Amino acid sequence: QRIVSGMIGNNPTILHDFVTGVVLPNITIFAHLDAWGEFLTGVSLVLGLLTRVGGLFGMLLPLQYFLMKGAYAHLDGYAGLDMLTMLASAVNLVLPTGAVFGIDALIGRRKGGRSS
Repeated sequence: QRIVSGMIGNNPTILHDFVTGVVLPNITIFAHLDAWGEFLTGVSLVLGLLTRVGGLFGMLLPLQYFLMKGAYAHLDGYAGLDMLTMLASAVNLVLPTGAVFGIDALIGRRKGGRSS
């Protein structure tokens, strides 16, 4: 918690008040929520189940990391990775990737149409 508060204390981001007032006092809850969000997004994209929902959350998670770090002010290596991850997840949101391979494709074939 000291590391996070030290990082956010020197970095006035858009979400500074939210992080210091809500997230830091409840850091264990937010850590578990973040871990579950990453896990479920990854499972969704790997299995091809609800790929558009997985793509949406795959875009929102790196966006929140990007905004928390204040990386919008300067694009360094880490900010570039966040944006690259966000753009890669946008492919799953925009294109019907789940309709080709995965569980979405199997459900779509059973119903006789596209599922995504």
